[in-house]
Amino acid sequence: MPRLQQCTDLTVLIGRMHADLQVYCEAVEKLSRRDGVTTLDDAYARSEHARLSFEASRERLRTHIAQHQCVH
Repeated sequence: MPRLQQCTDLTVLIGRMHADLQVYCEAVEKLSRRDGVTTLDDAYARSEHARLSFEASRERLRTHIAQHQCVH
């Protein structure tokens, strides 16, 4: 079986997913404190947007790994 080489795109996608996860975690923290928002609905909308961004980046990473058989 040939050895799989590290892929630059994979590294970028992992970094993007981690960044989106960090934003999501911060949004959830702000939601729990209602920090910097005027309403609970506003805080929820921000955290939901961050969650969807994280899920999209995670799916792009999974798709890339499946298509290219990359390793990190």
